[in-house]
Amino acid sequence: MCSWFGFCGSCKPNFKSCRSRKSTGDLTMSSTESLAMEETEKSNSLQPIERLNVDGFLRMVGGFGKFQIILDIVCCIIMCPFTFHVLIMYFAALQPEWKCVENSTVCLLNGTFTSENDFRCQIPRSEWEYMKPREYSIVTEFDIYCDRDWMIYMTTSILFIGWMFGAIFIGWLADNYGRRKTMLLSIVMVLTASLIAPFVNNIYVFIIFRFIVGFFIPGGGVIMFVLISEIVNDKYRPLAGIILWVFFTLILCVMGLLAYLIPKWKILFIICTAPFFATLPLFKFIPESVRWLRLKGKIEEALEIFQRIADWNGRKLNPNASLSMVQGVEHSSNPLDLFKTKRMAIKTLIQGFAWMVNGMVYYGISLASDDLGGSLYLNYVLVSLIELPAHVFAIDFSNRFGRRKTTSISMILAGILTLVVAFIPKSHNEFRVMFGMLGKMLITVSFDVIYTWSVEIYPTNIRSEAMGFLQITSRIGAASAPWIAKAVKVIHNTLPFLIMGVLGLLAGIACSILPETKGQETQETENDVTEEVFFMDEFK
Repeated sequence: MCSWFGFCGSCKPNFKSCRSRKSTGDLTMSSTESLAMEETEKSNSLQPIERLNVDGFLRMVGGFGKFQIILDIVCCIIMCPFTFHVLIMYFAALQPEWKCVENSTVCLLNGTFTSENDFRCQIPRSEWEYMKPREYSIVTEFDIYCDRDWMIYMTTSILFIGWMFGAIFIGWLADNYGRRKTMLLSIVMVLTASLIAPFVNNIYVFIIFRFIVGFFIPGGGVIMFVLISEIVNDKYRPLAGIILWVFFTLILCVMGLLAYLIPKWKILFIICTAPFFATLPLFKFIPESVRWLRLKGKIEEALEIFQRIADWNGRKLNPNASLSMVQGVEHSSNPLDLFKTKRMAIKTLIQGFAWMVNGMVYYGISLASDDLGGSLYLNYVLVSLIELPAHVFAIDFSNRFGRRKTTSISMILAGILTLVVAFIPKSHNEFRVMFGMLGKMLITVSFDVIYTWSVEIYPTNIRSEAMGFLQITSRIGAASAPWIAKAVKVIHNTLPFLIMGVLGLLAGIACSILPETKGQETQETENDVTEEVFFMDEFK
């Protein structure tokens, strides 16, 4: 009677042991079979170890399989409450109309008036009243008007200022202590600050908590994008990243609907913060970045994650494959590495300028959507919805034409369309809305692709530092957006779109001289950087 025995499943052969029908003792292998097993083990041990980098392992386990898709979905859910708090002040800081109180002997105006009518600034506060209840927004809650209007803009700007300061710290933290730990810290801090903020009774304390939220938001957005980008291959990197931005767009639309249905800023804050509680259990699924682990010499941990990815994707690891060590990393990264060489400095300065303009124009058009004419809520949703086709275009164009061309051309076209809006009379609202939406679509294409381009253009050992710095420049632009969209138009109503249009043109032209990264191996250290083409060869 014959039986089959397995030894080490996938890596060792099965051997057949036979016994007579009369045998009742333990089954044993014959001497011939024993020798065969020893020879096989010896042969396997003599096979050379194949040392691969992360890209090699991703080709083995699947560059964008079931594991990466689920990871993308989990990150989208985790990003939900972060997204709510980016533009929540657009609704939580609305300025309601006002009217004179009944029987006033000082305020004799009839009807209701917008905040742009400054007659109320010349009369006692007791002579006029808001058309909305106190719980409507922070404006009615803290009675912000006239010479205190700057507080309204500051509640949005301060988040981006916090984002600006937090980006470099969060980037440093992620590069030196890991992407995963940094994300968890950010979730806890934004959750805590967002829950406390609606219950403070002082506008200055509220602004401080908005700063804290902004400080830790990069850990839930940019670091998440970096983590996903580092765990998929080159071909699917734009798709994996843009899935996040598609979800970002849908969340913005949902927030517009929530704000319309819930005209009470404190309740809106609490509802937009609640999803954080669902993110903590999901966080267990998120792995550490395999590129970061390899960079830090934690090869065994990286291999365990690759095995996990292989299991989910239905692939098998080659038992003779090993993850190669990264050479030339002897110190922790720091921001000065971004300017270490002339080429690196040029890349960093141009990318920084492009990110600043993207932040300014992207958020500026959203915040100026009420100036396009028509319904405040409808315009906000329309300007957000136009991002959906932009995400699709970004995936196709970045893979077809490259990261550089797509970013440069889309910024130039966005600048032109924004300039057109500046010179369309307000009596033609439909054209202002149409060109404004097209401008928002193109700047979204640019913003989508520049994320992928920037991740690829910097090596792993300074990637989070670089993304942190670029976030700083982007937040400078975003922090200026409320002032450009709202305050500058007091000088002249064409200035907001004029400023955004000119800067969009300049940034698009500047980006055209940077190197292309499409189809290139992911750089791990500065030593991996090959000769780069900085000029417009592909445009000739």
